[in-house]
Amino acid sequence: MRVHINIQKEGLTIDRSFTADDAEGIVQQLQDDIAVQIGPPLSMLIRSLPATVFVKEIVAQINLGKRTGFPLPNSCDDFLDLVVEQGYAAYIPDE
Repeated sequence: MRVHINIQKEGLTIDRSFTADDAEGIVQQLQDDIAVQIGPPLSMLIRSLPATVFVKEIVAQINLGKRTGFPLPNSCDDFLDLVVEQGYAAYIPDE
């Protein structure tokens, strides 16, 4: 599975492709990238969250900041589908 994610938010820029066996692997890589950019002490908290909790928190923060009502994802697959639908990511076809 390959996904290109492009998120630009105050102090956070993710603009790269991720490759993993499944959606959870993609989210774990995204989690690591965000943790590196945010730095300590929050990076330790971000890395300690299970992937499904992490994606729920991301969507909750989007809902809060943009006053949207996106449903909290029940899985990493649901999260990737949402960010693709909202234009923050794109699936990359296998070659």
